[in-house]
Amino acid sequence: MLYQASGRRLSSRTYLTVSLISLSLRWVAPGVSPTPRESATRNRRGARDRGVLCLKARLGWHDNRREEGPPLYPARFAYTAPTTLEEALATLVEHGDEAKVLSGGQSLLPLLKLRLASVSHLVDIGRIPGLEYIREEDGFLRIGGRTRESALERSDLVASRYPILLDTARVIADPLVRNRATVGGNLCQRPRCWYFRNAEFNCLKKGGSMCFAIEGENQYHAIFGGGPCHIVHPSNLAPALVALDASVELKSWHATRQMKLADFLLGSYQTALEPGELTGGA
Repeated sequence: MLYQASGRRLSSRTYLTVSLISLSLRWVAPGVSPTPRESATRNRRGARDRGVLCLKARLGWHDNRREEGPPLYPARFAYTAPTTLEEALATLVEHGDEAKVLSGGQSLLPLLKLRLASVSHLVDIGRIPGLEYIREEDGFLRIGGRTRESALERSDLVASRYPILLDTARVIADPLVRNRATVGGNLCQRPRCWYFRNAEFNCLKKGGSMCFAIEGENQYHAIFGGGPCHIVHPSNLAPALVALDASVELKSWHATRQMKLADFLLGSYQTALEPGELTGGA
């Protein structure tokens, strides 16, 4: 993954907007008022629960509609752990649409366990050297696709020259996730909402005929440019990187191409990543 970001500073208003993109929850002692961030998290989870329950009641569904929950283990798949970028790209070409890339696994593995995604061949790029770095070259910041999100927090270069990325990285999920999740995976993760995650709702993204967010709880869904699925992309880093006019480098067996991140993110739930491509190093 190659990002190019100018060193210009943004307004404090922009910093605030980015810092509130992702929310996490910590324990609050009795009698201690929750922070605005914690209150927002509770409101979001409350909206999710209300949205599911209210729509089920409207559709005449009951809590015992499904006697069994979804399986918590993935279907069988082949696993490859290449040690070079060329080997990984060759494997992707060989298996085509049936192959998926495993980087940090924080988004893909839960979907596989719930069987909301399927894969015949999993390509683990965790053993390929040279894909994790944060450096400045020719006046641009370069970030490797397998760079851990936690590395952005610890980088003196990011803190001194690109504080908007530092502010964003600090509020991504929680420390456990940031220690595993990668920058490339954050941008390429599959968007999903609580209706998609709930096994009782066969929504558009699961092959159904409707988006349940339209009639259900939708305060965290897309307002502009949505439809037929009104989900929003969950990437925390994308708004900050787009604001910095970042570019992304996409590698395939046949070629390497570079494009603006704003063009890479297509609509509310797609990217321009093509079969056989991955976000690699510079």
